[in-house]
Amino acid sequence: MGCCLAGLPQDVKKKEKGWEEEKELKEEEKNNEEVEDKNEEGKEEKKDLPAISEEEKQAFLAQVQRKPIDADEYLREATPAVKADKECIMAAVRGWGLPLQYASDNLKKDKEVVLAAVKHRGSSFQYAGDNLKSDKSFVLTVVNIYGLALQYVNDNLKNDREVVLAAVNENGSALQYVNDNLKKDKEVVLAAVNKFGNALNYVNKNAAMWTEKDFVLAMVQLNGYALAFAADGFRADKEVVLAAVTQESGALQYADKNAAMWVTWSTMAMLITDPEGISCVFPVGVAAFPAAAGDRLRCT
Repeated sequence: MGCCLAGLPQDVKKKEKGWEEEKELKEEEKNNEEVEDKNEEGKEEKKDLPAISEEEKQAFLAQVQRKPIDADEYLREATPAVKADKECIMAAVRGWGLPLQYASDNLKKDKEVVLAAVKHRGSSFQYAGDNLKSDKSFVLTVVNIYGLALQYVNDNLKNDREVVLAAVNENGSALQYVNDNLKKDKEVVLAAVNKFGNALNYVNKNAAMWTEKDFVLAMVQLNGYALAFAADGFRADKEVVLAAVTQESGALQYADKNAAMWVTWSTMAMLITDPEGISCVFPVGVAAFPAAAGDRLRCT
């Protein structure tokens, strides 16, 4: 503004300068009012919190200590003052059940309270404040303790690779709560199935990764039944089928019945690892083998 005032008469300069000072003063007053409003809101929140007497607090704490298995019931029946008292809530969440659900809204947003609750009962996280469910750093801490807590987090974090990997490495079943895109992520899928073989149920079965031998081989070594989702060529691949059957003999039912690998007894001996294995592939016995394989086997 100084360069614009340079060529103006002195009286105009003074007016312009006065306007600027007045504008700055108004902005400062506005900022002060906003700060005061926030302070007043904070005071109102504190004023609204019910006061708890020492007698009431000690009575509740003694009750929980005496019978922690009923902590959630005690808190459900407690007064608002107890539900808003951090010491009472901390004692309750270390008990049985899901007492966090009865805590005041303010304490559901308290990291220390929620973390204590999760350590004693992972599913307590469902009652945490939304601020914590969208806090990546805090969520990482939680899913490292209880992977299935992933189901309760903000949707954006279900698509966060770091969060998802932490969750499935703690509990493979957490894969069911993952964004669809990450159900096609090889590292995520392998981590989940490695932790819990049946996480295979939640994997994207149509993803391109099933056409890659390295991935298929790694999967069948973790869960033989993954052979069912492999590209057709791998169901006739002796190395892949052998790895699958070694992990789970029942996977033999998903092998290609017409594959060339069946033409020698040595391959049969490797692939059929239990007395009932042959029935998974050829329910009626050797007569059901492909003709070429049958002829070859009868001649050896």
